[in-house]
Amino acid sequence: MFRIVILFLMINILSFAKIEDGLNLLKLKEKRRIEKLITKIENKKDVDIYLKTVNGEESIQLENPQKTIMIIVQKINDDKIASELKFTEDLRMEEKEHDLNLILTDNKDYIFNKQYEDYFQNLLVGINKLIDTSKKEEKVTDK
Repeated sequence: MFRIVILFLMINILSFAKIEDGLNLLKLKEKRRIEKLITKIENKKDVDIYLKTVNGEESIQLENPQKTIMIIVQKINDDKIASELKFTEDLRMEEKEHDLNLILTDNKDYIFNKQYEDYFQNLLVGINKLIDTSKKEEKVTDK
């Protein structure tokens, strides 16, 4: 029995390596759907995507990040949640800062209404549309 529990925990940890939900905003099925969308985008665009929710101010530290996108949601206090998008320099997203801010602004109602899965899916689909890579562009949907 103990081995089964350990195996289950290891599978879950490995399954959601790109999603760290420290605030427990997502249910298991929601994490799976978001992970599938992340994997689709990563495969089509040749990028790495990390999603992290934290209590307080934290950031993701990666060793030698290249072509990396980070979505960070921070609970600042009981009434305030902040969302941040970070990109490595090699993705050259500086020129698209206005469009990235629009993605965050256009989807803020989802996060305020606690529709976290919809929020993350819409962010990912919006980011996918803005990423320029040398790989063949293919349509990625949220479902």
